[in-house]
Amino acid sequence: MNCNTNLKVKNLKGTSKPRYVQVNRLAAWRKYCKSERKSCAVVNCNNECKVGAHVKLTDGRRGNQWYIAPFCFGCNHWTNGQEMFLKKGVGLMPVVEKEDGKMVK
Repeated sequence: MNCNTNLKVKNLKGTSKPRYVQVNRLAAWRKYCKSERKSCAVVNCNNECKVGAHVKLTDGRRGNQWYIAPFCFGCNHWTNGQEMFLKKGVGLMPVVEKEDGKMVK
């Protein structure tokens, strides 16, 4: 999936642990989506995107796949348990689990 129309997502908690760490998820997202997006992907947030956030779709369009989306620190904070709509046209990068159990890409 490369683009979407206001998908609803939820920030995943606990993904800063070593199993989920990737050198630079935002840079990987930019390369995968061929985007130089500067603002957070969340509707009504105009803060600068600083991280590649682990998110899960909550609108029933897809299964339990995890994705990376460009978020600001506030929208990506572990205390943020609310569902959020993404801005139209924001690409998502799927998270893939390697054979060694580490989550990458």
